[in-house]
Amino acid sequence: MLFIAPYAGTPEMAVLDVAALCAPDEIVLDVLREASGLEAEAFGVALGELVSAGVLQLYNHSVNIRRLTQVSVRGHMARRGPAAKPAALTRLLESLVAFFADTVRNEFAPRRTTAIPHVDAAVGHASARPRDAVEGAAALLPHPRGTE
Repeated sequence: MLFIAPYAGTPEMAVLDVAALCAPDEIVLDVLREASGLEAEAFGVALGELVSAGVLQLYNHSVNIRRLTQVSVRGHMARRGPAAKPAALTRLLESLVAFFADTVRNEFAPRRTTAIPHVDAAVGHASARPRDAVEGAAALLPHPRGTE
């Protein structure tokens, strides 16, 4: 979790929070940007930082995130308090609904199909009981002082 510490409270963390609740592969950039709550320019800077640091991998119009990174970020969210995950999850679900509702911009089946695993992941997180979730265990892992 050391690599997450520098991003606490930054726009990069807003991007990571949302990415941690998606499926790990092919996270659509439009969905990620809208769900992060960042303006386009701030999102671009945050995304650039995360890609250059190797935290996210950029592919065309999507990014990938490692599963271990997702678990670490969700553990970090759990330590920040009970409102962190629901807030990010609400933004993600709203963004996904808007993505699928925009049939003009997203009329091509491959683009829409790419987003389906993220709907499944978001719904899974929304219905998971916090005690049973992996991030609950990750929040209990020891971490060095000052790395939250």
